[in-house]
Amino acid sequence: MQGYWILMFSTAELNEITGLDYPDHKIVDWHENHMHMLHLNEHDAKWYAMYKNYAGVLASHSPEGFAFTGVGHGQVVCCFGFTYMWNGVYEAWLIPTTENIRKYVIPFHRASMRIFDYAMSKHSMKRLQITVSSENALALKWAERCYFNHEGVLQKYGPEGTDYYMMARY
Repeated sequence: MQGYWILMFSTAELNEITGLDYPDHKIVDWHENHMHMLHLNEHDAKWYAMYKNYAGVLASHSPEGFAFTGVGHGQVVCCFGFTYMWNGVYEAWLIPTTENIRKYVIPFHRASMRIFDYAMSKHSMKRLQITVSSENALALKWAERCYFNHEGVLQKYGPEGTDYYMMARY
């Protein structure tokens, strides 16, 4: 597990590299209570309902410096983070809000791209992977715009029994 407990990022570091117009738009340390501030889309809500304490599950896999919250004008816009798999390989996760998403989509998309690029460079990642529900067309479109490559279909992978796409950046 070499490298696992090394701080991935600080919020100051992320706010600097993202170019967000701080303090109106910013990245803060994630807290499981932020999950309760999101207005989930139907796909994320279905996934969230599969767990009795999904925020707690995320917290158990997200040490400090690995999970963050995007905030726009004082409102939680998204929660995101990285999970260390093994040397050079990480999995990213993102849970956006559906409320007022159009207000924040451009600054936070640009920020996501900068974070992915920076993470891969800073931590010498050879692979950054994500899974995307085959039923979530918006998430799939976003992943493609973030330059994640399709690798295959994980049949009946999700907790709700649907297929997921395995996608990765190299």
